[in-house]
Amino acid sequence: MNRTGSVLIFKSLIFVLIFFVLLFHISGILRPSITIEGNNERLGMLGYYAEPKNTIDVLYFGSSDATAFWIPFKAYEQAGFTSYTYGKSMMRASMFEDMLDEALKTQSPSLVIISLRTILQSGDTVEEAALRSVSDALPYSTINRWKLIFRNRGRIVPAGNLIENGGTGEPDTGLFAEVPYYFDIMKYHDNWQNIWEGSYHYRSIGEFESGTKGYFVRTGIQPQKRDGSVPKIQKTTELSSSAETALKSLIRTADENGFDLLFVMPPYCETAQDRMLFNRAAEIISASGYTAIDFNELYDEIGIDELNDYYDPGHTNVIGAGKYTGYLAGYLSSRYGLENHLSGQDRSKWDQGLELWKAEEKEAIRNCLSKRKTIFDF
Repeated sequence: MNRTGSVLIFKSLIFVLIFFVLLFHISGILRPSITIEGNNERLGMLGYYAEPKNTIDVLYFGSSDATAFWIPFKAYEQAGFTSYTYGKSMMRASMFEDMLDEALKTQSPSLVIISLRTILQSGDTVEEAALRSVSDALPYSTINRWKLIFRNRGRIVPAGNLIENGGTGEPDTGLFAEVPYYFDIMKYHDNWQNIWEGSYHYRSIGEFESGTKGYFVRTGIQPQKRDGSVPKIQKTTELSSSAETALKSLIRTADENGFDLLFVMPPYCETAQDRMLFNRAAEIISASGYTAIDFNELYDEIGIDELNDYYDPGHTNVIGAGKYTGYLAGYLSSRYGLENHLSGQDRSKWDQGLELWKAEEKEAIRNCLSKRKTIFDF
């Protein structure tokens, strides 16, 4: 090949590189604000990259059943160990493996807590909204984003084909069905009118810090009425193929990386179906040498108030999350021997963050209590 040909190839490669850099940059800015604005899970996920490497003792991992329940600074205040709540609403079972791989790129926790509810409730198809909720929250630069989308090929049910929209609920198995998820600018290209300052947060990989360490503050109150007989159910029911595969993959990852696993069902209005799924999952988990706990059996011990501690049937508000975190932190400290191993600047930053969190928590609780119902309202 002559020199002219080599120069042409070099220029072509430079052009392609610049094209994709600009494409990813613009795509990220055009992502809808719901995935990036305010005190939400998107910013919590971004904040994870800003944590100094290998300073997180416990990774609390899952969907909204994780981000609504575990308050890292509460655990730090009470038991001293560091933790982070890493997850995203609507994360289905088929996404857990790649998301955990992403989390383990920068941290080497001694314990990973897996919130089970969303895994067990997952079927073998994935709604478009669920996949976009997670993939849109991940930076383009991570290979795990691309792996996650590829893993779900042939399973994605488009928004217009959901059963509740009058569709069949069947996934799109077309050859290029996943392309708009890889390149989400195809979906959001006309969102330019909604760009705001927060739209640029996605660029702050490793710079944006989460003031809640991934916890998503909820201050609403919605009284609940749980069925106390459900946690006593001993029957089992089979998991979806996707859920069972996810469980075994998570267990395999723990074995290969040498960290401990704890699987939990947080306290919420558990259904009989949920309990039977948990019983089957507990059999698989126990056979692998790990522990599964259904905290719906421990309402009284935790001190959950059904009238005032819930944001909705599946998530606690900041008051309920504080009670759950406090109870579980004590258990973890004694069971796994967790303690504060930070020193110097790292410890100072956590101490400073704790003080800021206390102020935010105080205001969130005040906000929550202002919505509390009296006994005469029922």
